[in-house]
Amino acid sequence: MITLIRAELLKLRTTRLWIVLLVASVAVVALIVIAVLASKPGPNTDPQDRGLHDLNTIADVRTLLDIGGIAAPLALVLGATMSTSEYRYGTAGVTYLATPRRPRVVTAKMLAAVPVGALFGVLGASVPVLVALAWFATKGRSVPLDGTIPLEILQLGLQALFGAVMGVAVGAIVRNQVAAIVGLLVWGLVVENIVSGLIPATAKWFPFNGAASAFSSQASDRLFARPEAGLLMAAYVVLGWALAVWFERRRDV
Repeated sequence: MITLIRAELLKLRTTRLWIVLLVASVAVVALIVIAVLASKPGPNTDPQDRGLHDLNTIADVRTLLDIGGIAAPLALVLGATMSTSEYRYGTAGVTYLATPRRPRVVTAKMLAAVPVGALFGVLGASVPVLVALAWFATKGRSVPLDGTIPLEILQLGLQALFGAVMGVAVGAIVRNQVAAIVGLLVWGLVVENIVSGLIPATAKWFPFNGAASAFSSQASDRLFARPEAGLLMAAYVVLGWALAVWFERRRDV
């Protein structure tokens, strides 16, 4: 299994897509943070948003960190391509000839997505802190930090990790790259928001805006507590793996 995971990571490293997505996530997060810090709050600005311009408290820093959550959808896209690229470029046949046991291949892809997703999430969450430190250093000010900030960064890393792993599973089920990526983004960014807005009781059961969002500093009270949300995320991963294996076993490459 370790050899298979290394092979999947090698496939990923030999493409430029992961670099493009990683750089894009860092750049977008940095630009948004700079825009937030540079803008001047108006008289009618929400007090919580007003705090983002000064970062006087740890709570303000945690809120700023959530901007790094932008990396999670990009990790989701990268995870989907890890599965669908095999069919888009016709390498799936070679992969399954080398490793005929398809569950092992699906498992290796999902495990390979773990460090990749974590990298996206942790780096994306670290950028707001680094930008804020540099920004206020030029003004002779410090940014309030404590031991909870690394934990918040790791939790955003968990969200991106979850997205990457689920992207691999959905990509294996759908196979078509465009359909998988568009479907995942529409589901996470549109469908979940609309349904949870219309039926609030359903919000906590959704994978991305429910279970994964429970690990945000701005998590809503209507979501599960983090231990329960973590178990729900694990259940989604197992379900995704089972469905991916079931479909892979019953279709030709």
